[in-house]
Amino acid sequence: MREAAGGLGLKIAETAVTLRQAYADAPGQGTFVWNMGYAARGAAEEIEHLFQELFPEIASFNQHLSIRANENP
Repeated sequence: MREAAGGLGLKIAETAVTLRQAYADAPGQGTFVWNMGYAARGAAEEIEHLFQELFPEIASFNQHLSIRANENP
């Protein structure tokens, strides 16, 4: 797949999103994997890493907001 994408001039993310039950369960539960607790922790981490890779500016801004929110209870 990487070779074909390279041939088309497309970039492929380094972060892999693997086949996990949590991805199938989340829509049925009306939620997102990062709201599903410990059982979906791996899926939530994959999505967080992918988001950080694809949108580094937004991810760093969100991290900044999160830190500020924790400083001002």
